[in-house]
Order: sequence, then C-alpha cells, then structure tokens
Amino acid sequence: MKNFFIACLVFLTACEYGQDSFITDSPQGTYSVKFGSNSAAIRDGAAGSDILFSISQNGATVIRDAIFQHRDSLDRLSFTQKYKDIKWLSENVLRLCDQNSLPQSEKDVYLVSNASSKQINYLIVSGRNYERFIVLNLAPKSIIKLEPMSQTAFGNSLSWVSAEGELLGGGKISNGVNFENVTRIKMSSVYCIIVKDDDISIHSRDFEGFASRITESDSTSLKDIKSPMPDLKKNAISKSLKCDVK
Repeated sequence: MKNFFIACLVFLTACEYGQDSFITDSPQGTYSVKFGSNSAAIRDGAAGSDILFSISQNGATVIRDAIFQHRDSLDRLSFTQKYKDIKWLSENVLRLCDQNSLPQSEKDVYLVSNASSKQINYLIVSGRNYERFIVLNLAPKSIIKLEPMSQTAFGNSLSWVSAEGELLGGGKISNGVNFENVTRIKMSSVYCIIVKDDDISIHSRDFEGFASRITESDSTSLKDIKSPMPDLKKNAISKSLKCDVK
C-alpha cells in the first residue's frame, strides 16, 4: 500500500512539473540556458522533482541537465512562479529572482573570484530563497561583482550565502555559509566567494560565519586577481579588502 501511494505521488508530481520549462538567450547570443525538470524522484521517502538546466554555447550543448535547485513534493511553485524576473546582467551572468532589483542602498555585494587553476564552467550563487545568479565561463585569476538583494539591510539576524558549480574537466565544487548579525545592524554587506581547485570558501568581515574561515592563501589569491569587469570600480575594490587577512 505504501509503495502504491508513493508511485501515485511520483506520477502526480511528474505531471505537475512536466510543463515546467523556460529558455533564455544571452544578449549577444553566445549562450542559451534551458530550464526544465527531471522525472519525479524519491528522496528521503518522499516524491520530488529537481529543477534542471542545460547550457548551449554557440549552438553546442556544453552542460546537460545539471541540478539548478532541489525541491520536494511540498514545493508547489513552478519555475516561473519562483523566478518572475529573469535577466542577463552581462553576456555570461544570468540573474533569476522573484522580484525586480531594489535600490542600491538595499543591495549586498558578492565578490566572486576564481582562484583555481581552471575555468569555472558554471557557478550558481544564491542568498535569498528565490534569487540566484548563474556565472558562466569565469576564467582563472578573474573576479566579478554581483549585487544581490540585501539580507541584512533591514536588520535580519541571519544571512545565508551559497555557491555550487563545475570546473573545466567536470570537477564539482560547493559550499554554503550562515552569517550571524548579532547586533542586527541595518546595513548592506559584502561577501567574498573564492573558488579553488577543490573547494569554495565564503566569508565576510561584516559578520561572523558559522562555517568557512578565510586563510592566508585566500587573501593572497584575492590580491593577485585582476577584474575583467569594467564596472568593478575603486570603491568596490576597497570593499573587497574586508576579505583580506591582516
């Protein structure tokens, strides 16, 4: 009887998510990202369906059916209900969110640096529940700045930042860190996300992280990286010093 119930739940979930698809092309047409869902799967005794994405570059598929987000049978929102605002910020950075961008004073900063020896095929960076960035083909020794909606500008006690992706050659990397805003100070925050050959470190001098801590090698890597992004102004670079170890 239990197996019958699970089989029915799998079928109903598959039907619900079967129409869940979306395709978006980068401004100059270099990339095409297609979102969809897999067949309903059993995870921890419950039926669910993962949101997947595939990436084509210049017409050729380079990433196929990577997991964009896990969801279980209780998550009834479709992809387009979760992410109502889908926008390319540049030729290789895609932002997905449940609402439009907020004023500058209500944004945080993610400084994403590739301190590994390999190109990052893709990196999914997220903080708020329904706001994610997909960074494509980030070269070694480069850094980009992302401006997500702030998690602490309104005095929240906790913030969460995570990153997961794939390096050239197929190596998978991931990490996620909670940060505690003990005094509940209302301000935008700066987070450093440093990708290495086999790991990702995430830290911020604005708050105390519950997990990863910066190391001397992180600091050296960040100082050596040069930004290919023309909008990484001096004030943003000075903020990145919060990630350095003195």
